[in-house]
Amino acid sequence: MLKFMYLEKIEDFQYQDVLKLYSAAAFYGYEKLKKSCSSFLSSNVQSVNVWESFKDFPIMAMEELKASAINHICQHVRKFLNGRMEAVVD
Repeated sequence: MLKFMYLEKIEDFQYQDVLKLYSAAAFYGYEKLKKSCSSFLSSNVQSVNVWESFKDFPIMAMEELKASAINHICQHVRKFLNGRMEAVVD
C-alpha cells in the first residue's frame, strides 16, 4: 500500500497480492487505490487466476472485474470443460 502511495501506480505486483491490496484499500476507504486495483485485476484475468476473483465476495462488487472474469470463462469454456479446470481451481 505504501508503494502505491509513493508511486501512484501498480506495477510488479502479483494478481493475488493486488486482490489483498484491494481489500486493504476498501477497508481504509482509499478510493484511488481501489480504482487502480480494479483496473489491474480486470486487465490481468487469466485462466490460472480467474477463480481467485470469485472467492472473495467484496471483490466481486467490482463490476468491471466480474465482467472480465465471466468473459474470460466464456471465451475459454472448452479449456475449463476439458478437465483442466481442476488444475486451475487447485
